Amino acid sequence: MKLSVFRADERSPLQIARQHAEAERVLQESGLLHTILRPVFFMQNLLAMVHDDVIATAARDGRVAMIDARDIAAAAVTALISSPVEGGVHTLTGPEPLSFDEVADVLGRRIGRGVRHIRVPVEVVRERSRTAGAEPWFADDLATLHAMLADGYEDLVTNDVATLTAAPPTPLDRFAEDVRGRFAPASVPSARRP
Repeated sequence: MKLSVFRADERSPLQIARQHAEAERVLQESGLLHTILRPVFFMQNLLAMVHDDVIATAARDGRVAMIDARDIAAAAVTALISSPVEGGVHTLTGPEPLSFDEVADVLGRRIGRGVRHIRVPVEVVRERSRTAGAEPWFADDLATLHAMLADGYEDLVTNDVATLTAAPPTPLDRFAEDVRGRFAPASVPSARRP
């Protein structure tokens, strides 16, 4: 079993997708039976993306069928304990594509505070990623990915989670309910002393 990335392709504009495509190719050429899992955007990414009740993206109105990493784990367990299928590749998605405006609404309802999505240029995504410690190539990938999300790159739903696990994928609403205590409250500006 190989955990890969969505649309792993050696011609992808994303370095991470090219890297995974190369690893997939080596696996496929090895002659070993295998299963490849290609998940889309993880819901757990939101835990790091929400700051002061704001999600800042360059994804504009792009929709993403985010997946709960717990569903990826369940699919991986199935892949590991079942017989691999020759050339088995599964694209793992959540149950519905949502815009980040809709994501903010869902999170706000579940954590009991208003969460907003603000649109920023891709350069801001790149710079914030670098400031947070991402390697330059990965910061570039994140910025590129945001632009691709804006153009509908991950606006699709598959049945692959249900096919592998015999259970439907987790909706964002349930994920948000399960992790609502992990979203830090908005910071309150300290009062100035006279």
